[in-house]
Amino acid sequence: MEPSYGMKFVNHSCQPNSRIVFGKDNWSLESMQEIPSDEAITYNYVTTEFELTSEFNCRCKANNCLTKVKGFKYLTDSVKEKMIKENLISPVVMQLHLKEQKESGFPKIGY
Repeated sequence: MEPSYGMKFVNHSCQPNSRIVFGKDNWSLESMQEIPSDEAITYNYVTTEFELTSEFNCRCKANNCLTKVKGFKYLTDSVKEKMIKENLISPVVMQLHLKEQKESGFPKIGY
């Protein structure tokens, strides 16, 4: 999918049917399951946003719904660790996370 065009049609879900895969010089949106033609394409915004400028209420109704989407920074440590282990977060979000961990002196997640 061409990023400049197609991403405006992708919605957020806490239990998405696609994910962004980050390469060295590019990225792509890849499905994680078969997506029926009548289902919206979704990905989890917190995988690419460390801290959203405008948080929003999530209405995805997934079992793991965040209710309020603020960004990766605001997730619980266990959710952050799971996303890191599954290689779901963007390189930029990872850099910001590691910087925050270093500055705060909190236990390191993602090393």
